[in-house]
Order: sequence, then structure tokens, then C-alpha cells
Amino acid sequence: IAHELWGRAANAAAGWASSRAYAASAATNSMVGYVVGLGDRHLDNVLLDLSSGELLHIDYNVCFEKGLRLKVAETVPFRMTPAMVSALGPWGVDG
Repeated sequence: IAHELWGRAANAAAGWASSRAYAASAATNSMVGYVVGLGDRHLDNVLLDLSSGELLHIDYNVCFEKGLRLKVAETVPFRMTPAMVSALGPWGVDG
């Protein structure tokens, strides 16, 4: 994700801005997803605008704790993969 965001940026300032927009939208979507009990999160259920860096969750079929009733219960409150962390910048989750 980080390579795509920086690769599409016109300059370093635009790359930093898209990285910050990504971090803010990922945090917001993760919090909202947690509140509504959104499950089934994987890369096919996330859209990323590479020009702005904004992240958007799609496919809300598994929400309101519906994931807890699956054959294999969805117990992870939100996804934070290594690829997502690397796109947060040099300080990662501590930034």
C-alpha cells in the first residue's frame, strides 16, 4: 500500500498528504466498523483511492455482530495487516 501511495504521488508533499489521509481514513473506518460490529474484512472489501489516499470499506453483509454466528466466528475487532501498518509512515502505529 505504501509503495502504491508514494508511487502515485507527484512529489514528496503529495506523498505525505496521501499517507496522512490514508491513516486518518483507516482509523475512522476501523472505529466505525468496530462500533457497528463489522466483520469479514479483507482486501476485497476495501477500496483505496490512490490519488488521495483515502480508504473506504465496502460490503457490509457481515455487520451488527453477525460474524460471531459464522461457522468460524469472526472475533477480530478490525484488521490491521503489516501492509496497512507500513503505509502509516515511518513510525507505524506509534506515529
